[in-house]
Amino acid sequence: MTNEGGFGWSLLTTPERLLGRGACVCERTPEESYQRMVTHLTNLLPDATEKQINRILK
Repeated sequence: MTNEGGFGWSLLTTPERLLGRGACVCERTPEESYQRMVTHLTNLLPDATEKQINRILK
């Protein structure tokens, strides 16, 4: 019941069940992850303001 995009799996299970809980552990805090996303988007969108970047992420 899966297709090439793998959407069938996403309807039937969670990443934790499919890959194991250890595969879903992140060693960063939510704040560190957010800052990494801000930095990445700032590099992709150099003309965007801080407010615009925050609106994209919230």
